[in-house]
Amino acid sequence: KVAFNRIGKKENIQVTDEDLEEELERFAKENNRTVEEVKKTLKPANIEYIMASLKVRKTIDFIVEHAKIN
Repeated sequence: KVAFNRIGKKENIQVTDEDLEEELERFAKENNRTVEEVKKTLKPANIEYIMASLKVRKTIDFIVEHAKIN
């Protein structure tokens, strides 16, 4: 996780409000709930965790996209 954080910081990988909204929509759909219902149950710590997870996911996507295979 430390390596992902370093790469994310170096490459300026950011999680946008749009990224968060898409993740909440995905979660709501998977759990047969509305986004509003999901948002009502979230605490600030939950949002921080989701944002951190999204940043790791975006960093992994960046690494895969830029990987050079010999």
